[in-house]
Amino acid sequence: LWIGRRAAFLAIPVMIALAYERIFSVGWLFVPALLFIGLIIVHQRIHRRQARLKRAIRFHEEGLARLEDRWAGTGSTGEAYQDPTHPYADDLDLLGRGSLFERLCRARTRAGEDRLATWLLKGSETSSETIRARQEAIAELRPLLTLREEIALLGEKVDQSVDPTALTTWGESPVAFPKGSRGLSIVAAILGTTTLGSVILWFGLGDRGLAVAAIFAETIFLFLFRQRIASINGARDDRGVPGAAAE
Repeated sequence: LWIGRRAAFLAIPVMIALAYERIFSVGWLFVPALLFIGLIIVHQRIHRRQARLKRAIRFHEEGLARLEDRWAGTGSTGEAYQDPTHPYADDLDLLGRGSLFERLCRARTRAGEDRLATWLLKGSETSSETIRARQEAIAELRPLLTLREEIALLGEKVDQSVDPTALTTWGESPVAFPKGSRGLSIVAAILGTTTLGSVILWFGLGDRGLAVAAIFAETIFLFLFRQRIASINGARDDRGVPGAAAE
């Protein structure tokens, strides 16, 4: 697939040159282009399957490390939550390398780590009813290995630097492109397709008029909506909270 993708990509400029010399018609340009796109889709699916298998292996290796007492220093230590004034965190090794936090933590987000640290550091403030409810939840989840494995495999990549507060603020802000503006998506798709097709015709037939007009129209479109696009792509705090796609 890796070789096929590159061969299809290299075939595109060759077909453009042959179409320019009138050896082939312009329509043949779509053959390597569609082949290239198809190979990309298939290749990405295989990469996702490989990544999922690697996460499954890592999930069980981490479980074996805990059973064999090899887990210290291999996970999140929670050192960022250390407070020298806390009355019992140091005595009970709640945080740091080889701590209770590292042994327990399977969180994949900062919000999850925040919650675990809060439970450990403020456990004395927790009511007995809440503690019993958590114990019942643990007992319910204990035999559900398949469910816990599926949860561990979700998502290609989780960025632990995401600030939950900043992300919540962004999510509660007005949407840049409300549902009523769906027509803009159609216009953008038409402009992009027209531009690509006109550029191919430019190289194939030497007619650049349509290509110049399409590029000019797309440039104006991007200029008009640049601020709203920037509000989506740039929705981040100083620590790099990634922006999310608009609905």
